[in-house]
Amino acid sequence: MIWHLYDYYLRPAGGYFGAKRALEPLHPVYGYDDHSVWVVSSQYEDAKGLKLITKVYNLDMTEKFSQEFIAGRGRRQHSQSADASRPRRCECGLLRVLRLEDGTGKLVGSNFYWLSSKPETLDWEKSNWYMTPTASFADYSAAQPAAEGEVESGQPVGAERRPDADPRDARKSSKSLAFFVASQGEQGSGR
Repeated sequence: MIWHLYDYYLRPAGGYFGAKRALEPLHPVYGYDDHSVWVVSSQYEDAKGLKLITKVYNLDMTEKFSQEFIAGRGRRQHSQSADASRPRRCECGLLRVLRLEDGTGKLVGSNFYWLSSKPETLDWEKSNWYMTPTASFADYSAAQPAAEGEVESGQPVGAERRPDADPRDARKSSKSLAFFVASQGEQGSGR
């Protein structure tokens, strides 16, 4: 058992969900260093006919950039699909969304990245065999003033139970991106 995937009570922790996403059979990956996009495959068979869609959004979720590539080049465990380097520099925080679809348009892999307006730089002069200090950190402060938004539930509290409503279905009513949305359910009296 790996301690950061499960807590003391064997409930999945945050690391579990990140590892689960990263270990999907076909997984698109963005390289912060050279701005390339890779498709990593844990399958030992050809993965052809894949389409990689990369989109870049502002924090208000307006699309700044979009590009599609043909991905999957045979049995290699990883292949570089694209140089998705535009836009490299930005004046604000940007979000990069990667979608990998098969020939029928079914989603088979996805990933999500925050792009900073200021890159993180390492201090190689002070590097030694066990660490390399950071000279300047990336700037992610653009996400701080994000306004709180209303989240609507599929089954409103206290409402008559509808057979078509799923209480786990939630939608954000504003157009801005929501990070760390937590929900809490309470059992009513006699239900």
